[in-house]
Amino acid sequence: TICGYGVLDGSTEIRTTDHGLLPLNYYGEIPKEREAFFSYLSDHQVLDGILRFYACEHIWVEGVILNDAATFAIIPAGCQDVVIDNVKAIGMWRYNADGVDLFNCQNVTIRNSFFRNFDDCIVLKGICGWDDKSMEHILVENCVNWCDWGRNLEIGAETNAPTYHDITFRNCDCIHGSTIFCDIQHHNRAEIYDVTFEDIRCEYTKHQLPDTYQHDMSASFDVTQPTRHPILLATPIFQMGLFSKDGLNGNAHHITFRNIQMLTDSEDIPRPVLFFQGLDDTHKVSHITIDGVYRDNKRLTQGEVTWQTNEFVEDICFL
Repeated sequence: TICGYGVLDGSTEIRTTDHGLLPLNYYGEIPKEREAFFSYLSDHQVLDGILRFYACEHIWVEGVILNDAATFAIIPAGCQDVVIDNVKAIGMWRYNADGVDLFNCQNVTIRNSFFRNFDDCIVLKGICGWDDKSMEHILVENCVNWCDWGRNLEIGAETNAPTYHDITFRNCDCIHGSTIFCDIQHHNRAEIYDVTFEDIRCEYTKHQLPDTYQHDMSASFDVTQPTRHPILLATPIFQMGLFSKDGLNGNAHHITFRNIQMLTDSEDIPRPVLFFQGLDDTHKVSHITIDGVYRDNKRLTQGEVTWQTNEFVEDICFL
């Protein structure tokens, strides 16, 4: 248990190109014996982030504030029975300063929390070395997230696991986005199914901020870049050779998006983009249910959204 109302500050951790962002092993398992495992972290110069749980059970984190992580703020890796409740992530300006990244975990609840991150806010990853375990029985609810670069609520991009299933994102507010609000970005071999995004509110603004890297605390904000509005919903399968050396890909199917709200402050905001893309004849996106996409409380028809799909997408039901 880690609880209270203190601040866990990661600002003093130095990040260089010689440091590893996360513990992974493309060619085998991560060492399981404790001493060998920590020796592995030291040898690979893996960053500490703010909170790390490796192969743990019965974790409870509540009430704390996380500030300025050098990399992913919270990583439960290969863990079971995890509750993250009423935490706040702030001051995350460094690239890859994610909020919560689950690696191959089971029975996890993330709730009642606020995340502002420069990269993904809440993301479920399948990481090489931990990938003998599935990602299953995950609930994310009642969270507010502000994403300055990347995705707000995401599965992927690393998807090295047998399966991802029984996963729900529910009753969350995305008050600022960058690339995609609700995303299943599938690069690797997992079978992904039984995933639900429901009652998600996503804010779009005419004052959309450009995506700007900040290399140090003294850098000024660059407002000369062109801005982009985030994609609302996405489920692509990619073959890019990233995150694994086995070259395998999987499928994504039986995905539900229900009551997804697009909230705008201008009529000039473009129509919401829905992006679904399979890889080939044997790696498809299929059985997608989209039950209610709204723009400012108006339920949209299929012709009132912008579709980006390909021939490897099957059975999309838009209600």
